[in-house]
Order: sequence, then structure tokens, then C-alpha cells
Amino acid sequence: MKVFNAYAKYYDLLYKNKDYNKEADYISRFIKKYKPDTKTILDLGCGTGRHDLHLSVKGFDITGVELSEDMYSAAVNLSKENGIKNNSLKFYKGDIRKIVLLKKFDAVISLFHVINYQTSNEDLEMVFQTVKKHLKKGGLFMFDFWYGPAVLSDRPEKKTLIMKDEGTEIKRFTIPELKVNENMAIINFNVEVKNRKSLKIRKLKEIHKMRYLFLPELESIYKKFSLENIYTAEWLTGKNLSDKTWYGFTVLRNES
Repeated sequence: MKVFNAYAKYYDLLYKNKDYNKEADYISRFIKKYKPDTKTILDLGCGTGRHDLHLSVKGFDITGVELSEDMYSAAVNLSKENGIKNNSLKFYKGDIRKIVLLKKFDAVISLFHVINYQTSNEDLEMVFQTVKKHLKKGGLFMFDFWYGPAVLSDRPEKKTLIMKDEGTEIKRFTIPELKVNENMAIINFNVEVKNRKSLKIRKLKEIHKMRYLFLPELESIYKKFSLENIYTAEWLTGKNLSDKTWYGFTVLRNES
């Protein structure tokens, strides 16, 4: 499962309008509600570390794990650039299905649809095994996910995204394909990166395989790993899930 390779270099520009602070606030509210004594958080699939930076500023000790070399490096640089001290923000390069940190945390998070990149049952269960190994009894596991009924009802369409900064202009062409018998969305990204000074254009291609999920299969996994579902709703809004809700969000409590 290797994605975000050359594409990773331009990730923060593509998502520069994403409100990471708002999302970190959202996570913080659930922590305060369900486990207010939380101090340590493990972020599985942390990307370039933007959520982690905001959570660190809010007073949590954050450990991020990221598989992509470029995104891991960006996360480390982000921490250095913002002068984070006291070891409250650190990152490891590793596979979230296999990593062992020999430490337990008050909470584990996995955001921006990282769970949907676990396209086989084995991959998905391995991530939950990682969560279980690293989560204290009574700790919280929070993640967002693509909700299957909505993906099938409101199918993904071709899109074009254009973003730019002082030196770079990026055009990303998204071409989706659904494999309904596999609960899979194949997201083809064709990216054109233009240097705004030299006008040179670099073309990149990446294929992201995303598994959309249904509540019964998730509940089966929760039960297998003794994780209690204490909250499930639409990500950021709190509305009930429906066939119009692409993005779900779940809070689990570790029972053992």
C-alpha cells in the first residue's frame, strides 16, 4: 500500500484550504467529553503533521506515524519550523499495520480517511491490532471514514482542482471508478505541476484505492477487538449518517 509518492511534495498546497485547526478542535471536544484526562495521542497515518501541530498547540503530547517518506519528512520539518519543544510532537516513519512503539496512549486518532486505504480485511484488522496494542484501557480511538451507502447513492464524479502559490500552480484531475463488488473506489489522480517562473510543467500520476465501509462490518471489527462504539455520526456536523453522508466519524472506547 504505497501512495503519496511524488504527489506528496505538493500535498500541502493541494489542501491549503483545509481547516486543520477546526478539525483539531473537533477532536479535542470529544476528548474533553469522553476522556478529559487525555494527555498523549497517537496519530496513525499522520500525513504532513498538520492535525498534530494544532493538537500539540492545544496541550497534547502527539506521536505521528507516516509511511510516505516525503510526508514524514514534511511533518518533521513542520515541527522544527514551529519550534515545538519538550518532545510534545514527534514523528516516526512506519507502516500503521505493523509498527510497534512499546508505549500506550490515552487516545489514538486516524484522520482524513486513512482507514479507507486499508482495502483488504487483513489490512483493516491489522490497523485495529495496532490500535489495540497502543491504546490504554478506557482510551479512545477516533477515526473518520467514507460511508458506503452514500458513496453508492451519490457516486464520485470527475473533478478538477487548481491551486497555486507564489512559485507553483497545480492542476489535479480526478477520475474515479467504482468496483461495487469489492466495495472499492479507484481514484486516479492526473496532476500537472507548473513552475510559475520557468513555466515548465511536470506531470504526475497516482492511483489511490479506497475501500468504503458499512456500519455492520465495522461493528463486527469493534466487537472482535473489544472496542465499544460510543459515538458515530457525520464528520464535523454531528448529523445522523444517511445515504447523503459521505464522511462518517466514530469514537470507540477500549474496554480491555
